Amino acid sequence: MRSLLLTVALLAFGSAASACDVCGRSSGSAKFFYWRNISRITLLPNAGVFADASLPNRDGHTAADGPGGFIALATAGLDVYAGRFSTGFTFQQPVYQNLGEGKIQAHSHWMATLNYIF
Repeated sequence: MRSLLLTVALLAFGSAASACDVCGRSSGSAKFFYWRNISRITLLPNAGVFADASLPNRDGHTAADGPGGFIALATAGLDVYAGRFSTGFTFQQPVYQNLGEGKIQAHSHWMATLNYIF
């Protein structure tokens, strides 16, 4: 079975009245995955994109130097489900970035997960 998973998260912390330190951040992703059952194991290889955009962080009423910007990442991974357990990994590679007015450079990275499903 082939599927498409779309997620969007809009994040805002604090309020204008409290001069929030981290405000105006949003992120989203689109991921294609293939569902494959093999005996009692389910494999979900996947590929997609992730994007994150944020306004500069603030220190009181002053914009903090450096943070804020936009990044788009290509993603690829594999999740494996067996009974009540799942494990997986995701690799992310920046394809476009403008972080901290060009002062910050993101590099490729990977994440691993181990889950117990209640």
